[in-house]
This record gives sequence, C-alpha cells and structure tokens, in this order.
Amino acid sequence: MNKSILKPMQNSNRYLLKIMLFFNMIPLVLRQLYLKSKHVVGDKAFSKNLFLKLIMLFIFLKMMHKNNLFTVRTCQQGITELKNVGIKEVVFYGAGNMTNILVILAKENGIKVNGIYDTSLAGRRCLGLEIANETAVKEYTGKIIINYFNDINEKIKRLQSLGVDRSNIVRLI
Repeated sequence: MNKSILKPMQNSNRYLLKIMLFFNMIPLVLRQLYLKSKHVVGDKAFSKNLFLKLIMLFIFLKMMHKNNLFTVRTCQQGITELKNVGIKEVVFYGAGNMTNILVILAKENGIKVNGIYDTSLAGRRCLGLEIANETAVKEYTGKIIINYFNDINEKIKRLQSLGVDRSNIVRLI
C-alpha cells in the first residue's frame, strides 16, 4: 500500500497494519467488481471482445483501488482529528465493508473501539468485537462514528430518533 496512508509508527506494527489493510480492501474491491458486473449494460460488439473487456476490468480495478485509498485516507484523517481533540473511545454505527479497516485505523491512533452497532449483523463478530443491535447505541454517551457512506443524513436522523445527542455523532465522510 501507499506510504501516505499510514503515519509512521512502530516498524513491526506498521507492516502488520499495512498487510491487514490490504487484505481487508480485497473483499471491498471484489464486491465492487461484482456489483459493477451485474449492472453493466453492454452492446454485443463489446461483449464479444475479450481484450477490450480485460482492459476495462483493469481500468475499473485501478479506479476502485484509487477510490478506496482516498476513502481510507479520509477516514484516517477524521479518526486522527478525533484523537487530536482528546477522544479516547468510540463506537461504530454500522458494520459494513469498511468496519474492519476503521477498527484498525482507530486502534492505530490509540482510540479504543467499545462496540459496533448494526441491526442486520447483530450477534456476529468483527475483529473480536461483538456487533450489537442498533437500538442499544442509545445507552452509549461517547462519540459514535457513522460507518455508512450513503444516506448519511438518514442515519443521523435515525440515531437522533434513538435518543443520541447530535454532538456525539461523527461522520468521517
């Protein structure tokens, strides 16, 4: 991975973290590729040209990799800002594809992750953390990071309807 993604830290931890981030981004890119392949409407000439398909696949993978690196960098900056203002503990609202990466970035910055809340994945585990039902998030009084990248305003409204104070809701993107 690109050096600029991770700030210098202890050598052994830095390389382990880079490897973990790389392997957590692979499923994300594969999922994006799958979704792209399901929704592509192509003409017959294009569908018969294997070489052109391979070129387009390479371009797509390259663009998704750049997009994902940008997303990780943006999230890292947000988590670093939380650390700089003295936040020591957070929870994540949502257990999507970026959850593993965000947990790793939080731990890299010395921020303790107290939990992950997501109704659809409740009961599962993510990097040693059990995913709880979203309604339990109302009991948490610290910062809650929204782990969604679509319909963020809807997620904020949902958290507020659960009784979470708006000042405790953090959006990274």
